[in-house]
Amino acid sequence: MTPPRILLMDDDEMVRTLMARRLERLGYAVEVTAEGADAVAAYRRGMQNGRPYAAVILDLRVREGLDGAGTIRQLLDVDPGVRAVVTTGQTDDPVLSDFWDHGFAAVLTKPCRLQDIEDVLAKVLPGDTS
Repeated sequence: MTPPRILLMDDDEMVRTLMARRLERLGYAVEVTAEGADAVAAYRRGMQNGRPYAAVILDLRVREGLDGAGTIRQLLDVDPGVRAVVTTGQTDDPVLSDFWDHGFAAVLTKPCRLQDIEDVLAKVLPGDTS
């Protein structure tokens, strides 16, 4: 059985590596990007190739490129059913207080533990996907 695919977008290479390892440990296949335009392109490719992502995890704030809020808007145009998790270490961002209205299904606060990731994905993904 093919593991569910997760698309992870974070501009911090260390965070991308750590999160990808944790996701793989949970049984997911992971693709990473550093900013939103690349994430949108990867998501489109996945849909076109018949290998869609089960969920996306988007960093809310990035130093260069499209941030999480801009990325989710574009992803919703591509796939209104996208399951997106917003992640950030900045808990005061207004997007977090009404994440659902921005198109996100859940929030994952950095730094996050393996159990945090597992719990959030269990809420976001239908059925048992791991």
